[in-house]
Amino acid sequence: GLVPIRPDDPEERRLLYVAISRAQRHLHLTWSKSRRVGQSLQNREPSPWLDLIVTSDQVPSASAKEVSVSYLAKARQELAGNFNTDADLRDRRLRNWIEETARARRIEPSALLPDYLISEVAEKFPTTLSELASVTGLGENRLNRVGPEILQVIAGEAASIADGS
Repeated sequence: GLVPIRPDDPEERRLLYVAISRAQRHLHLTWSKSRRVGQSLQNREPSPWLDLIVTSDQVPSASAKEVSVSYLAKARQELAGNFNTDADLRDRRLRNWIEETARARRIEPSALLPDYLISEVAEKFPTTLSELASVTGLGENRLNRVGPEILQVIAGEAASIADGS
């Protein structure tokens, strides 16, 4: 994808952080020097956030594995350092809960809360079902089904993943 779509957008930084922090074995980041938009060819620059990650165009040796892990850890730490606000912490908790719960229940994550609403919920920090409904516009069924869990998660309380309580 394009990073950032909108410069200075905290959501773009969060998405990049999530993408980088999910790398288990390999992380390949590239950028295009130009991109065709309609009939014109536009020059591109790499995301300034990629400066946080040491890059190399060499094939790593076996001993470079430790160095790569170190670079990944440093990049994760640098990016994570930018998420100190309470809203950012709620956002991360909510995203993690949605991912784990959807996997455990074998449902699509959007069945719990659509992706485009996660940051809004984290930012507005509703504390009641009626506040959650006004922030999200969720229907009564979904609100009753997952609303209490969402409120628990953003409040920092652990919600049980498997049984929904």
